[in-house]
Amino acid sequence: AAIEAVIGKAPEAAGIAAEPYPISSAIAKAELTSGYAATGVRLLHYGDENARYEAFLKVDDQLQISDVVAFSGTTGAPVPATAPGLEKQTVAEVVLNALVALHYATYGGIWLKVLYIGLGLALCVMVGTGLMVWVERRANGPTGRLARSTYLLMGRFNTGCMMGLPVATALVFYADRLIQVAADARITMIGSVYLGTWCVVALMGTIVRNPRWWFRVTLGLSGALAMGILPLDALTLGEGSLFDSAQSLALAFDLGLALLGSLALVVALNLEGFAVKPLPARGSGPLQAVVQAQER
Repeated sequence: AAIEAVIGKAPEAAGIAAEPYPISSAIAKAELTSGYAATGVRLLHYGDENARYEAFLKVDDQLQISDVVAFSGTTGAPVPATAPGLEKQTVAEVVLNALVALHYATYGGIWLKVLYIGLGLALCVMVGTGLMVWVERRANGPTGRLARSTYLLMGRFNTGCMMGLPVATALVFYADRLIQVAADARITMIGSVYLGTWCVVALMGTIVRNPRWWFRVTLGLSGALAMGILPLDALTLGEGSLFDSAQSLALAFDLGLALLGSLALVVALNLEGFAVKPLPARGSGPLQAVVQAQER
């Protein structure tokens, strides 16, 4: 009901067969009149007298997710894409479209997406290391008011939460390809796999007494899963090929995951070689206590 109130009710089929207007011609007309490239088209009641085509345009220079141009599915004449009286966007629609464009970085080109990735990774590193420093200072320093074992438990839970995210993210690709469910239950299935995996890894990280070992296990598992997404897609794509031109974006994405996965696997297997050894302390005092805590 809310969707109908905002964008109008979809036209009903007349039940009378009619010669369809060529879809390619409708898309070409939409691109010509708007100046934007079409990313897709929705067909309503194809082959019916009340058929309608809705072309979605890639508006990458404005803060909106897309623009819609509608045509009659029998004559190709332009028709309103929204209900009468709703041709002008409301303030809520403008804000929503802007937020969606900001969230998915649909504007500004590929380099803005690269910047988004860098900023997102930097934020993850800042939050993760900040939590680690907070726990370490209270577990091994004078600022903690709780038992040291409590802070160590917090640290293990923190490690489990952080490392559960990449494992869950990689596993979602396998669930999407291998678990067959009805279309209306697909989002629920993916969400359950993601949240369930995250919770299991976080709880296991709390139970395992050696967070360094658990970090190596989860990092290696994340890397192995990421590397397996490329062959998974190639084997489950169906009749098409991952090397077709239409799949170039998916292939580039899978290759990027394979590269990140291989790096994660290398780090996991050689983590002891990357460890920073504490300097030998001289004398006694606070520095000696910190070094002894680190060694323990």
